[in-house]
Amino acid sequence: MSCWQKGFFFLILLLFFVPFPAYSIYTFSKIVHLDFEPNLIYASNYTFWGAPNFDIKLTGSLVKYATIIDPDPGGGKRTIEVTLKLPEQLSPPGKWDLNVGAVETGGSQGGVGAVAGIFEPVYIHVPYPGYYLEAGINIANIEQNETARAEIVMVNYGKNDITDLKMDFNVLNDINETVFSTKRTLASLAVGATRSEFVEFDTRSIPPGDHKAIVNLFYHGSTASSERNFKIGNVDVRLLSYPKELFIEQVSKFPVEVEVNWRASRPLFAKVFIDGKLVGTSPSLTSGGFGKFKLDFFVDTTGFQAGEHDLRLNIDYGDGSKDFIKRIKLIASPNAPIEEKPSNMSTVTILLIISVTVSLLAVFALIVVLVLVLPKLKK
Repeated sequence: MSCWQKGFFFLILLLFFVPFPAYSIYTFSKIVHLDFEPNLIYASNYTFWGAPNFDIKLTGSLVKYATIIDPDPGGGKRTIEVTLKLPEQLSPPGKWDLNVGAVETGGSQGGVGAVAGIFEPVYIHVPYPGYYLEAGINIANIEQNETARAEIVMVNYGKNDITDLKMDFNVLNDINETVFSTKRTLASLAVGATRSEFVEFDTRSIPPGDHKAIVNLFYHGSTASSERNFKIGNVDVRLLSYPKELFIEQVSKFPVEVEVNWRASRPLFAKVFIDGKLVGTSPSLTSGGFGKFKLDFFVDTTGFQAGEHDLRLNIDYGDGSKDFIKRIKLIASPNAPIEEKPSNMSTVTILLIISVTVSLLAVFALIVVLVLVLPKLKK
């Protein structure tokens, strides 16, 4: 295969792996929740735009009850109308859904291209016969000595008003011991109604750590339950990772990852000591939210000998700090082998040089013949 054929083949191969242009499809986001009613008709307009061409799609358990009016099927930006006509009855009870969306057409059929799409849901809640209640809990991670606040969410998905309702709320620690408990008699909850009940409790007497909030709602001989894990922090920091080896006599990158055990925003930075000598300090960043944070900075090992050394990592978080005492191995930097620099000349270039050289030698030989040989022949 010639050089130009190889180049052409490589270009075609490269183009095959180049992704097609990627588009996004947009709409005005809306999530619809409706309670079931016999023969209910719900109609709504949806506007989609972004990709040059896309199809409208319907998915979900209510598709067979929905119709679309699409003014430009397969086209670009447009507004479509979706009509949902519910039957006399829907079974089983629970949450039914219709997802209205748009999916790009003419997208990538291979390689690494992506097809854009977006869907917006319509939920129909079919009531359960008799009494039926669902419960949920929202509670945030907090710091010790703060007041915790739990939100208990109740939704009546039954066909009857709930008039007999009691709540039992408990907080358990990581070994399932109860550290807080309260009971209440709650007001009635009408059919289809949603209500939140709030529980506040002091954490000064609760040890920090991982906890679980559990709620049980007792109603008309039935129980609805929910639970949620959360943390009570004690303003502490945990070391997750750090370099175990460094080269001597040079400046090296020293990434440190930590996990903080506090909610509020606090400054966070690290200092590194080898054999008691400060060799590096990280920039300060803002930490909080019980998250993991990475401190990237450099340390200088000039003047140290190879071998095992004492390492002290000091993590400072504004109103306190914590030392981590470790060991670190300092090693000599290996001598990089001297490599012969490869020639940048291609085969074509080399052949061209040889051709020019041969041509010059031929011209030189001709000159020699004309100047030295011909005059002797004439004599």
